[in-house]
Amino acid sequence: MTSFGIFVVLLFIVAAGVMVIVISPMMNETIDVVNPNINDGTLSSKYATYFNLSVGLVKAIPIFILIAVTGWGIVRSLEKRSQEGT
Repeated sequence: MTSFGIFVVLLFIVAAGVMVIVISPMMNETIDVVNPNINDGTLSSKYATYFNLSVGLVKAIPIFILIAVTGWGIVRSLEKRSQEGT
């Protein structure tokens, strides 16, 4: 992989870390607001299920970023390899 590819991979890893740092407080605040309503029964079980799903998906965004950058790195290295003729 070229130095550009390594730079981009490291950039995406840092971006995933920043997203975790930024998203965690927001999600914690949202969960703190919604949990009492779920416990009181003012929100339906369907809402609680979909809320838990959306929280799980938002927390998984950095993992999706890392999977995407891994795939990009593999494709880029294969393209570079085919261009060099080896």
